[in-house]
This record gives sequence, structure tokens and C-alpha cells, in this order.
Amino acid sequence: MLYDCDNAHDQDLVLRGSRGVPRALLAEPATMPPTRTLTLRIVHHAYPWTIVISAGRHATVTVGDVLQAIYDHLRTPTTQHGLHISVPAHLHSDINVAFSSRCLQIAGPAAHAEMSRGILRIDYLRGATYFGGIAPLHDQTSHDGVVLELKVSRR
Repeated sequence: MLYDCDNAHDQDLVLRGSRGVPRALLAEPATMPPTRTLTLRIVHHAYPWTIVISAGRHATVTVGDVLQAIYDHLRTPTTQHGLHISVPAHLHSDINVAFSSRCLQIAGPAAHAEMSRGILRIDYLRGATYFGGIAPLHDQTSHDGVVLELKVSRR
């Protein structure tokens, strides 16, 4: 499965199951054995955040919880101050270019609204917005021992 995390309109399609992801699969536990929380690290040069996912409506973290958390996390605005303290200076222009490119892909009045939100966390991926899978990070642990790596790439 290759999914472009940058397409805001796709989020509803995926989470409602109309993109080939059956609703039953979205309700399945995301890990085996199931867990109530997990940490997801996006392994990409200078990406400064992790995603902590807690069980939503179910007793364990589900596939749907993971997809929703990734979407919500990547659509979170950042600040200019955050940009300057969280990544090396030589990447600032790349992040600004990714922001501009993302906004230019949106048509009509929504483009202005998106531009006014400012730089989002997804812009820190600098174009590597395709979700390519999740794998365990065996050398990493959290309080519950579940740490996963989100693989991203350019198309």
C-alpha cells in the first residue's frame, strides 16, 4: 500500500473504507499482541517529532487509530520559532519550499485557507509524503515497549 499523506481530502476516504480499506480492517488491532498505546517514529532526516497513539473507541490501538493519528499529526501547524530550533538551518529553505509547493497544489479559496495555516509538520518531510509501511524498531523501547517506524518516501 502506498498512500500520499499530503492529500488532505484523502483522509476521509481512507478512514471511511472507500479507498479499498475495509471498515473491518480499520477496526483490527494495529499490533500483535494488541496494545493500548504505541509510539510511532517517522524516520526521515531531521524530523523532530514522534507520534504517541492511544486506543480510541476500542480497547486497543486499531489500524484506524494509527491512520487517524498520522493524519492529525502531519496536519499540525508549527511555528517559525519551532522551525529554527527543531531542524538544522540548512533545511529551513527546503521546508519553506515544501510548504509553498503543498499550498500551490490546492485550488480555489481552500488554497488561501491552507496558506494561512502556515507550515505544517508534513512540510518537514520535504516531499517524502508517501506512506510506505510501518516496521518495528527493535532497538527502541518506550514505557510499554511498542515503538514502530513509519516509512515515508517520495513517489
